[in-house]
Amino acid sequence: DGALGDRVRLIRSVVSGHAGSGVATGAARIVDSEVSGNGERGIDGGKITAVRSMIFGNTLEGAQTGDRIKIVDTMVTGNGDAGLRGITFSTPIRVIRSDVSGNGAEGIFADLGRIRLRDSTVNNNVLDGIRDDSRLSIKVIDSQITGNGLDGVFQVSTSGCKLRVIDSTLTGNGTDPSCGVSQTCADIATCALPTVAGGTCDTSYDTTSGFPGTSWGVCLLD
Repeated sequence: DGALGDRVRLIRSVVSGHAGSGVATGAARIVDSEVSGNGERGIDGGKITAVRSMIFGNTLEGAQTGDRIKIVDTMVTGNGDAGLRGITFSTPIRVIRSDVSGNGAEGIFADLGRIRLRDSTVNNNVLDGIRDDSRLSIKVIDSQITGNGLDGVFQVSTSGCKLRVIDSTLTGNGTDPSCGVSQTCADIATCALPTVAGGTCDTSYDTTSGFPGTSWGVCLLD
């Protein structure tokens, strides 16, 4: 691994080319720095904050945590797996004025967390733009989610979902060849009726309805 310790602070630094993760820690604060080209994750830790930084080209996730992630004015791109991933119950992921695009799996993946996206882009990731496999919530405000391989936002749970899209654009998702052939893909996919206010989307569906899916009818072309 690269930078190790219970608490790691990087300021105007580069962590690149390590066989393991670039940063492995209980708490990481990354400011005006680059974490790139590492053999495992860019950042693997607990409380992760990245400000005005670049996290790119790592073999696995750009950043993964069991605690929390806050990304501000930062680019997370070209990582081999998800751009950002939360792996434990109630892990909050906040993305502000940032770009999480072009990653090899999901842009943002929460196993059991909640996601807040504001003034950001989540574009052209190989799988879903945002995926939430929990009963918690996603809020998308003043953001763009487009060109992702599967769903723009995917949310499924046995105990309920909550999705709010406000003044945002979710269009042109579902670019993978499997979409419409072996699975349903849409701009919004959730197990409870989503709220779309001042936003633009083309298609939505109920993730509990199976293939090919039943539309929620909340988007422009449904």
